[in-house]
Amino acid sequence: MNRKFAFFLGFFLIFGAWALSSPMTELLAQGTTPPAKPAPAKPQAPPTTAANPAQGPTQSSDSSPTPLELTEENFEETLKKAEAGDVQAQFAIGLAYDEGELVDENVDEALKWYSLAVGQGHADAMACLGALIQSGVLAPENQGEAIKLYKQAADKGSELGLYYLGLAYDLGYEVPEDKAQAVNYYKKAVVNGDPDVQAALGLALYYGGPNLPANKVEAVKWLRLAAGQAHGQALYVLGNCYFNGEGVPEDKTLAVTFYRLAADLEEVEAQFELGQAYLNGQGITQDQEEGYWWIELAAEQGLLEAQDFLADLEALEAEAAAPPAVSPPNEAKAPPEAKEAAKPKEAK
Repeated sequence: MNRKFAFFLGFFLIFGAWALSSPMTELLAQGTTPPAKPAPAKPQAPPTTAANPAQGPTQSSDSSPTPLELTEENFEETLKKAEAGDVQAQFAIGLAYDEGELVDENVDEALKWYSLAVGQGHADAMACLGALIQSGVLAPENQGEAIKLYKQAADKGSELGLYYLGLAYDLGYEVPEDKAQAVNYYKKAVVNGDPDVQAALGLALYYGGPNLPANKVEAVKWLRLAAGQAHGQALYVLGNCYFNGEGVPEDKTLAVTFYRLAADLEEVEAQFELGQAYLNGQGITQDQEEGYWWIELAAEQGLLEAQDFLADLEALEAEAAAPPAVSPPNEAKAPPEAKEAAKPKEAK
């Protein structure tokens, strides 16, 4: 069976079963149903290119209405509208050049159209322009402009701006690291149920910080919501929660379930943990071959922990296979009397 097909089959079978349990019942009661496709990339840092607000946090203020749905068929028409000064068209064209899907990626064109939309007060364009600046397309001395744009977008109610600003405080980008402030912005940005924001909020609460005590119970709440939308990192950390009994009762079988779902979404840490679970028979039937397969996959994708594990294993196997060192036999030392007796006797 194709592994990708197996993931989607497993996802629906597992979440269908989990829906009968109290955690998923609570999740569904809040109106969240797992969709059929994976979520966007994990929110460990602000994206190097702007996220599409139609897929990520959406704008809730009147300054940035629902984004235009740009297609190959309407691109030229939308470009003409942008040239005529239509702010939504300007933002859509900037986004197209930023993402490089409908047209070839062109940073200069993205900057141009975002800037024109920002000049007309488009809040999401402010956030996207900030993310583009943060990715390093301008000189280092301009990096502080990204934070200014995030703040302007957030002040206008852009959930995208609130999310990026939360990430900046979470990671200490151009502002002092402040986990409590990050959580504050995440909570304002999460109202429309975007999985990236849910995951970022859950992770901040899970790890905590100098001015934010970790809250594993609340973290699990947000991680479940993001996991229910097939968010890879949320699935992985939720697996850790169940494996170690953090914020939920320990359940290694369910933990391995989450590791598997995250691993199929190419979360390398989950691939490594899944491999360890197979090797040790924790939460799943022991299977050495399957365990090594997942660990090798994680190593191939650059996970140092997996690479070190395999290197240590290879060293142990080489040591075990080497023949034992054999010392040369010691010469027998006869007592002096025996040596004297062994000498030929002189003829008399």
